[in-house]
Amino acid sequence: MAWVGIVVAIVAVGFTNTAVLALGANKATIGNYIRALITAALAILILGETLEPFHLVAFALVVAGVLLLGRGRRVKTPPAAPQGPAPVTPGAESSPTRG
Repeated sequence: MAWVGIVVAIVAVGFTNTAVLALGANKATIGNYIRALITAALAILILGETLEPFHLVAFALVVAGVLLLGRGRRVKTPPAAPQGPAPVTPGAESSPTRG
């Protein structure tokens, strides 16, 4: 029966690594907090745990934290330089002058 836990752990690590590669570490770690919500919800639904008022407060705090983390800091970046060949100015020489 231990192999089930080992396989699940390996698959979970694989999914986490894939999420880090696809989203970046900052966004992928948000999944850790969502995982706690899903675990608690499944315990209530499947195992018949009692939903207490503190669960609702905890759920609200986790969701608020995830929303704040997802929003993140917006850093203003300067506009990108135009791509392509440099514009040609009429009357300018095309080769450099030697002095």
